[in-house]
Amino acid sequence: MTDYQPDRLDRIEALVESNARALEAMGDNVHKWQQESQRDRSCLYQAMTQLAQTQANFYERLDELDQRQDDLSRRQREIVEILKLLTQKLQ
Repeated sequence: MTDYQPDRLDRIEALVESNARALEAMGDNVHKWQQESQRDRSCLYQAMTQLAQTQANFYERLDELDQRQDDLSRRQREIVEILKLLTQKLQ
C-alpha cells in the first residue's frame, strides 16, 4: 500500500497541474475573446454612428429637394399666369 500512495499522489499532482494549465489557457482565451468583443462592439458603434449621420444627411437632402420642387412649382404657376396674360393681350 505504500507504493500505491506515492503513485496516486503523483497522478493527482499531474492532474492538478494539467487542470491548472487548462484553466490558464481558458483564461487567456476568455481575455482574447473579451478584447475581440470590445473591438467588434467599437466597430459596430462606429458604423451605427456613420449610419445615423448618413440618414440625417439623406433627410436634409430630401428636405432641400422638397423646397426646390415647391420653388419650381411656384415658378411654373407664375410662368403659366404670364403666358395667359400674354395670350390674352395678343388676341
